[in-house]
Amino acid sequence: MSDTYLSATAQRARELAGIAAHSTDSVAASAVPPSQLSHLDRVNALRERLEEKKRAQRDAGITTGQLVAPRERAPSERAPRERATPEQAPRERAPREAQPAVELSDTLLGEGATAQVWLAYFGDTRTEVAAKVVSKKGRDKDQIGWIREEIAIHKRLRHPNICTLHGSFESLSTITICLSLCRGGSLVDMMGAALDAGELLAAAHVHGAFVQLLSALRYLESVSIVHRDIKLDNLVWADAQRTRLQLIDFGYASTTDVHSQYSGSAHFAAPEVHAADEGGPPFSCRAADVWSAGVVLFAMLATALPFNGAEETAEERATLRRKVRKGVPDGSLPAERPAAACDLVTRMLIVEPAERATLAQVLAHEWVGSVP
Repeated sequence: MSDTYLSATAQRARELAGIAAHSTDSVAASAVPPSQLSHLDRVNALRERLEEKKRAQRDAGITTGQLVAPRERAPSERAPRERATPEQAPRERAPREAQPAVELSDTLLGEGATAQVWLAYFGDTRTEVAAKVVSKKGRDKDQIGWIREEIAIHKRLRHPNICTLHGSFESLSTITICLSLCRGGSLVDMMGAALDAGELLAAAHVHGAFVQLLSALRYLESVSIVHRDIKLDNLVWADAQRTRLQLIDFGYASTTDVHSQYSGSAHFAAPEVHAADEGGPPFSCRAADVWSAGVVLFAMLATALPFNGAEETAEERATLRRKVRKGVPDGSLPAERPAAACDLVTRMLIVEPAERATLAQVLAHEWVGSVP
């Protein structure tokens, strides 16, 4: 039997099936309700439908086989009942893990345009934390998504020189982020005190703080995260004695090294970051973080920023940007600073990223020594 015939037969069967379906729908819409038909009428109607179906099958060349009742199996022949696989078995919903409570105190630690930082007590142990309460008002979905991404990245991190995120809570109007309470102020505070006293920062303080910053950066690199906003303000002392430095604020942090958008602060951002804001090519954030760390080291050694200037107006920002992209500091490092420290700053503040010292090279530099 030819393929053409089979195709024609199948087509004819489809046409008949379509006609039958259409007829059934039409009749169903206008037929007398079954409850109003006599028993004999219902039997005759059923017989007519069966005969019509047989005629349609014969016209289509379809023959029906004999229906045979299945053989009753002996008990020993009965197939065993199949057990549901783990994928098929109904799953019980895991109980939601209880979130530790946080209680805000009446002590306001800081305040910004859209956030407040309160002294708070976290969990059953009532650990003192800094609770950053961020308002959702005026923020679109993307901006709220960035905050959630910041939390997702930060909560993965556990290192002595990175501020710990203890937990976060979200309501309809706010997002609360509970962070370790840092009691020693920031590097900005420490430098301000030195300026007020007309002194340079103690050499031991500069070296100790920088080594701890490098330890945090080395850890971030090991977990494939870039910070993208290293600056004096984001380096704080965990204790009042100022012995343990911690990196904070992961709002710009990313798991992707190569970016093409500006991030960070103008005085600390690398030349290639400024260039990207003017349509420049994508850049490595790891190399940019090394530049920013170099600016921090210069500032601690000189008690002044290498590229200074206001940024209130567009013209001032453009002037500062040109300074950074040129890569020539406004002043030199004090003569009493170690030559090795000055050499390291020079290597970290090279404009061309490919020629700039890498983090591994900074860690291996003679002035750095061992990093815990």
